[in-house]
Amino acid sequence: GLILERIRLPQSGAMASALFPESALLPRLIPATRVTTAVLWALIAAFAVWWLMQRTPFGYALRALGANSAFARYGGIRLERVIVGAMALSGLLGGLAGTYLALGIYQRLPLAVSNGLTFEGIVAALLARNNPLAVPAMALLYAYLRVGAPIMQNDAAVSL
Repeated sequence: GLILERIRLPQSGAMASALFPESALLPRLIPATRVTTAVLWALIAAFAVWWLMQRTPFGYALRALGANSAFARYGGIRLERVIVGAMALSGLLGGLAGTYLALGIYQRLPLAVSNGLTFEGIVAALLARNNPLAVPAMALLYAYLRVGAPIMQNDAAVSL
């Protein structure tokens, strides 16, 4: 692929691009941690998705489609257009998440950016009961559990 053939440094054993220059990285909110300004952008994105879903005709159409597609079609909603719009929005948000990971956490473009993070995002969305404003809090709770569980396991000297 693109990373292995064009972007990866030949002398590097890592399946990733070279490190990005410091000026291209997201600024850290808390020094000596991995918390970057991506947190603020994620909060803005959550509010923007809430606003889109609650205050626009597209959001109404998407909610109607999710509730009952037959009724939405009967009501005159063009389902194909709404589905394509939802997929485009999903791709936009996924691309932003990958960008935040590459420029904030990894500081390079790895071969596999997400490593299953999408499924963990689905868990956070389900915990938030699909409320975009609750997703950041549920994601933080889920991250706390994911990071804390191995630490507790190690401290308690219990193996899985």
